[in-house]
Amino acid sequence: MIITILKIIGLVLLVLLLLLILLLLLVLLLPIRYKLDGDFPAKKTGRQPYAEFHAGWLCSLLQVNGRLDHRGLSYKVMAAWKTITEVLPEEDPL
Repeated sequence: MIITILKIIGLVLLVLLLLLILLLLLVLLLPIRYKLDGDFPAKKTGRQPYAEFHAGWLCSLLQVNGRLDHRGLSYKVMAAWKTITEVLPEEDPL
């Protein structure tokens, strides 16, 4: 009877340890993907400079997207495809 209880406790602890090791391997071995894009045109073209960025981890389960242009910095942070925070530049008053 006691041996059976100890076996069950041992198996539960083994499963928890394996899940912890799997989670640790996910964190350590999955790369963070990022993409940067931008343009800094010559003054005589009349276009405004800008920069865009995207970073994601775990098949884009965690993401950060953003843009920097003449209006300011705007970005969005998402987890599990739901927006956590979003910052937009203030519109210029007319």
